[in-house]
Amino acid sequence: MAAASMLDRWLTEQTDLFPQTDAKDVVVPWLTHRVTSTFLRGGTQVDLGGGLSLANAALAQLGMTMYVVDLLEGYFPHSSMQTDGRAQVAFLESQGVRFIRADLTRCNLLDHFEPESVDVFSSYHALEHMHQSPRPMLESAMESLKIGGRIFFEVPNAANLLKRLRLLTGRTNYPEFAGFWESDPYFGHVREYSVGDLLAVAGYLGLSDVKISGKNWFGALYRVVRNKSLAERLDKMLQLSPGLCGSLFLSGRRARTTR
Repeated sequence: MAAASMLDRWLTEQTDLFPQTDAKDVVVPWLTHRVTSTFLRGGTQVDLGGGLSLANAALAQLGMTMYVVDLLEGYFPHSSMQTDGRAQVAFLESQGVRFIRADLTRCNLLDHFEPESVDVFSSYHALEHMHQSPRPMLESAMESLKIGGRIFFEVPNAANLLKRLRLLTGRTNYPEFAGFWESDPYFGHVREYSVGDLLAVAGYLGLSDVKISGKNWFGALYRVVRNKSLAERLDKMLQLSPGLCGSLFLSGRRARTTR
C-alpha cells in the first residue's frame, strides 16, 4: 500500500533523521496501522502529542490536512531519542505536516480549532506522559470534533502479559527507576492505562461506536521473542485478548450530544 511504501522509503532515505532502519519490520507495520486506521481523504486530523511521527507525514501526503499539537522544542532536551528534532520538524513540514507548539496539559483546543471542524483526533503514546488529568484537553477536543468524527488513541497497556509476569516474580511494572532518578523534570510515563481506564474515558466523553483493540509492536514482545515467525503468531494470539497486549487502542465517535 502507498503508506507502507512511503514509510519504508523515508526510513531508508532519511536514516540520519529517523534511525529506525534496523527495526523496519516492526516500525513500518506499526506506523502503517496508524495511517490506515485514521485516513479520511480530504479530512482534517489533529494528532495530540504527535511529536515527530512519519505517520503524520504519510497522512498529509495522502491528502489529509494534518496538525500536530506538541511541546516540540520544549521536550527535545529531555528526549531519550538521539536525533535532530529540529531537522525532523523541517522534514515533516516539507511533507505537509502543520505544527502547533503547545503544552497539552494546558491546551484548550478551541483556541486553535473551530467547533465541529475536525474529522479525527489521534494520540499515540502521549496521554501516559501527562502529569495532570487529560480531561480539559479531551473535552475541548470533543467540542472541536465534528458530529460523527473519530478519536483514535494508542497508549501503553499497564497490565500487559509481560508486566503481569514481572509482577509475579517481584519486579515492577513501572518504567525503569533510573530514568525517573535522572530526570529533572520528569517526562516519562506518569500513569499508564488499562482496558477499564479507556472504557472510562469513552464514557466520560460520551463516545459512541467504542472499540478497544490491542497490538504488540510497542512493548517487549519482539525484543524478547527473537524468532520473527513465532513472535508474529504470539502477537495474533494476544490480540484476541487486548488486555494482554503491549499497547491498547481506543476508537470511538462523537455522538450527537456530548457529556
